[in-house]
Amino acid sequence: MKIVDSSIFGGVWCVFLTLAFLHNILSICMVVFSEFSEKFYTQWILMNCFTDAINVLDLFVKIKKGFTVDGGNNRYISIRKYIFCRAFLLDLLAILPTDILLLIWPNFFLLRINRLAKIGRVSEIVKLIEHRVPWPLGLFIFRLLRLATFCYLLFHWNACFYFFLSSLYGFENSTVNDWTFSYQKIPDLLFPLCEPRFDFNRNECLFPEENWRDRPEKINELKNYWQKKLDQPILII
Repeated sequence: MKIVDSSIFGGVWCVFLTLAFLHNILSICMVVFSEFSEKFYTQWILMNCFTDAINVLDLFVKIKKGFTVDGGNNRYISIRKYIFCRAFLLDLLAILPTDILLLIWPNFFLLRINRLAKIGRVSEIVKLIEHRVPWPLGLFIFRLLRLATFCYLLFHWNACFYFFLSSLYGFENSTVNDWTFSYQKIPDLLFPLCEPRFDFNRNECLFPEENWRDRPEKINELKNYWQKKLDQPILII
């Protein structure tokens, strides 16, 4: 039996392979967060074993899929072509057992960076979907989702790498003025109980002032004023 991506098995396998790649590209860099390592490290290792098994099986799936030669299927030529192409080297790179080094450096996330070598395979799946979407609106929605996913992954890796650099420099004593990450930059949000745009008695929702430029001089007065607004229980209607 020849496996093709357009078959039912081929389609299901593409879904599993894409989900395995998304797991790796999302979770690899999250090891830099101590909270993730403390609470989800075991689950992360188990999921890594599952996705690595999918990547190993994909080697045999691609060999089975084969190449069409002169209108027929030649297994020997298919295997030979696959082994001597660049895709095989990338697939082999993606299954190298670099996780063993996690026993030495358990929080060094770059040890699994080789799993991202499967990006070429996922790109093939994305192109296949684009060619098989039958209507223009569906193609537009799919490309929009692809762009949103790409942006989300870019921001995700940027945030994780920023936190990683901050941890190398040490951010425990950082302030809001330092370039490194600081918990002071993520203060708890406080929501006032009134809204001047909708409340009838608008004066109760605004601090009585003549010039907003004078606020630095009245900072304590401002704190006391809004503290009274925040101490009351929040009413949810």
